[in-house]
Amino acid sequence: MAHQDAAPEVPPGQPSAQPPPGWPYGDPEPQPARGASSHATSSAPHPEATQRRVSRKAWYLIGTGLIALGFVLMLVLIGVAVTSGLRVFSGAIDVAVPGSSQVDLPPGEEKMVWARPGDSRSCTTTDTSGRDLPLEPSGSVTVSINDDEWVGVGTFSTGNGHVILDCDGPPGAIRVANVFNTWGLVGSILGAVLAPFVFGAAGAAVLAVTGVRHYRSR
Repeated sequence: MAHQDAAPEVPPGQPSAQPPPGWPYGDPEPQPARGASSHATSSAPHPEATQRRVSRKAWYLIGTGLIALGFVLMLVLIGVAVTSGLRVFSGAIDVAVPGSSQVDLPPGEEKMVWARPGDSRSCTTTDTSGRDLPLEPSGSVTVSINDDEWVGVGTFSTGNGHVILDCDGPPGAIRVANVFNTWGLVGSILGAVLAPFVFGAAGAAVLAVTGVRHYRSR
């Protein structure tokens, strides 16, 4: 019967000829953490997420807002045109004629002399320093408020603010008031006409394009 030699005993503190049972022969390969790859993939920003687009609801609101803005501007400009006469006669001063009268006005501004329809008279304007303030013809300007009608005669500079009016003709009255802004009135009327068309057309176009895209996406 063959005798199998037992492994020689190794003194304590000396390296063993054979590794102990179960001892690993090499360092294990590092295993990636479970779910790491999926976490990295999910944390990466999606290309579509970085592009923020205006929502469909916002486009509908923009289109509706443009249409509403057009009608609001129309109403505002109509109000400006209607009240233009009130602004002209704001702070107006009525002067009895004929004769010479002094009116105190803001210096360095431009004012207008108004008379009743059919009233033909001539007036001169100077200030208290003796400076001549020529009356420039204003053309055909008529303002009527509650059947109270006035016709623009001419404009003049207020000089030092202390204006002397010297008018001839039959007894009556003239009015010193603000200059009528003809171009402002024309602009207000045109704006009131064009605003609903321009903004309304823009809003309708936005709603139409948004509706078509919504239909195609479905």
